[in-house]
Amino acid sequence: MVPVGLLQTSLDCHASVGTRTLTTAIISDFVSLLLQAVGGAMVSLADDYDFEQEGLHVMQSGLIFQVASLLVFVALCALFAWTCRQKSTVLDQRFAELRSLPRFHFFLWCMLIQFSLPLPDDFSQ
Repeated sequence: MVPVGLLQTSLDCHASVGTRTLTTAIISDFVSLLLQAVGGAMVSLADDYDFEQEGLHVMQSGLIFQVASLLVFVALCALFAWTCRQKSTVLDQRFAELRSLPRFHFFLWCMLIQFSLPLPDDFSQ
């Protein structure tokens, strides 16, 4: 995996999106998974209908938070890519070898494909 800091340093585009911002977006994804786990535990341990519904609401809030954080992350990555593309003539030559590696290009294409795939239609069920 290519760390975000290495990616930004190797592209050297001085984007307005810092590594701390991208790290915060990734941590928010972890928080959403934690919310989903807590909600699932509440549902599985529920003794009555009200507590089960409360667990479902916690689990749904985790899903909503995950989708929102993913959209923010995609927007930040798009802004980062746009800034790098605009400044492609001033890239640091020290990292030219890294940028030419097939593994680096594979990583970028995988990120693009991952965010391009359609979401399933049955989230509401």
